[in-house]
Parts: sequence; C-alpha cells; structure tokens
Amino acid sequence: MNQIFNILCRGLVGHYSYMATTSSNTVYSEYLLYEPMLRIFQAKGYNAHCEFTIENSGKGDNKRIDFRVKKDSIEFAIEVKWARSKTINVDNGATCKFKPTQVTNFSS
Repeated sequence: MNQIFNILCRGLVGHYSYMATTSSNTVYSEYLLYEPMLRIFQAKGYNAHCEFTIENSGKGDNKRIDFRVKKDSIEFAIEVKWARSKTINVDNGATCKFKPTQVTNFSS
C-alpha cells in the first residue's frame, strides 16, 4: 500500500510545483488537490469516491470524508487538509471500517 502513497505524493508535488510556476499561489485550497488525487487513484486502478458520507444524522449536513479509496482487499480513507503552518501534528493511529454508505466504527 505504501506504493500508492509514494505515487500520490510525487503527483501532488508536481501539481503544486505547476501551481507555483503559474503564480496560482493566491488560490491555494485543499479542493485544488481533489482532481489530481482522483486522477492518480483511477490511473492506478483504485476505485475512489470523493466526499464520502461517513455519518448521516438525519438533519443538517452529513459528515463526510474527502476520499474513500478501494482496490481489491486494500481500503482506506483520506481527509485532505491544507497545512497553515510549517509544522503539523499528524495522528495516524485511527482506523475505520466502512459499510456501503457509512463508517460503522471509528476508533483510535
């Protein structure tokens, strides 16, 4: 599974470099990364769903994760965040289990 993350990182660095070269730095947003991420996942044979509902409370906006990605027995979720500072704190101890329309268990 590390291979897809390495490919994704290389692709996003290239995309970011392109944006900087074209002076697009005033419009940076996490949503600008959706399209290249989706293309990379699809090119490598992954089935990726954007804005995947993880909780439906019945009222108001549903809670969503940016990407749910699956290929064969590999399944993972990605939440995209644009870093606002030079240092970030990443908690990668959480796991989640999917049902077709929601996450049924989210634990750390």
